[in-house]
Amino acid sequence: MPVPNFELPVPNFEGGVLKNERSECILKLLSWVFMVKKKGNNFRILWIALLDVFLIASVFYLITGRVIRSSIETNVFDQELTIARAEASNIKSFVKAVGNSITIIAQSNDIKVGSNLSERVLDDYVSNWRAGGVIAGVVLVDSKGVVRNNSNILGTHSIGTSVADRDYFIWAKSQDRSGNYFVGNPVISRLGASKDQTIVPIASPIFMNGTFQGVVTTSVLLRPLTQEYLNMMKIDNSTNVYLIDENGRVLYENGGPALDEELVKSLNMRVAGRLKSEGRYIAYVPVTLSAQNWLLIVNTSNQKILIHTATFHLRQFLVLLLISCISVGSIIFVHNKSIKA
Repeated sequence: MPVPNFELPVPNFEGGVLKNERSECILKLLSWVFMVKKKGNNFRILWIALLDVFLIASVFYLITGRVIRSSIETNVFDQELTIARAEASNIKSFVKAVGNSITIIAQSNDIKVGSNLSERVLDDYVSNWRAGGVIAGVVLVDSKGVVRNNSNILGTHSIGTSVADRDYFIWAKSQDRSGNYFVGNPVISRLGASKDQTIVPIASPIFMNGTFQGVVTTSVLLRPLTQEYLNMMKIDNSTNVYLIDENGRVLYENGGPALDEELVKSLNMRVAGRLKSEGRYIAYVPVTLSAQNWLLIVNTSNQKILIHTATFHLRQFLVLLLISCISVGSIIFVHNKSIKA
């Protein structure tokens, strides 16, 4: 194939306006590269073909890019909600199991305030739950709110402490029969193996012949409980997990930044949901435990989205570039064949 003459003409100035025919030379070069013969409207066809392919590729790129980003966002939200619901369910199941076991003890004929038999029953209870490392102990409280029996994982039996001001005791006194349990507010323990640690008290009232006799209360250690069920909640290294009570107090967090107070206030404590805020994807699930309404929050940085979309965009660009080259080459080849014919 003869090489076309690409000699650039000398610029021609008329009235201060540069008439440069360099573009003609570029078109000649393109026609030689793509084997387009300068005949008729070949150059116009070439540019129209290039423009059409570019426009189609751009529209396809933008539309599919948005679809992929939306799909990845939905996937992240779904993952967050799935693991949050699973762990919330695990916590509720554990608390329910403890509550039911305490209710059985409270209804037992062997439970009497101050008796040695009661102490043996409480010791057996602690022994059965010891392996989990979450139950610190159990106490038997009389009708005035004073601890009369105490069994815990340390084997101590300190008694005499008043818990009459605790919400679970106030609740127990308001009941008219046994057979149910109450999950109290997380508080700092006053006695036993859990002293000075945050516990979640779970209590069940004791009635004898219709008369309130006291309450059986077990101490669930908050830190081991949350670590047991929440430590492994990860989508990637940027995932932060929080457990808050209905007053916005943080009961657990895995080292992430402090939660925005206004954000917490905007969340519905009773309904699962999701939202985007400050570059993070946030999903939240209620954890309802008797009288307690907690909220489990999971959020992940949008960097995960950006990484996935950047990878997709690179692959998409390379594919579109290949398609564009093939399309333009095909158009030129067909046009040249028609000229020869």
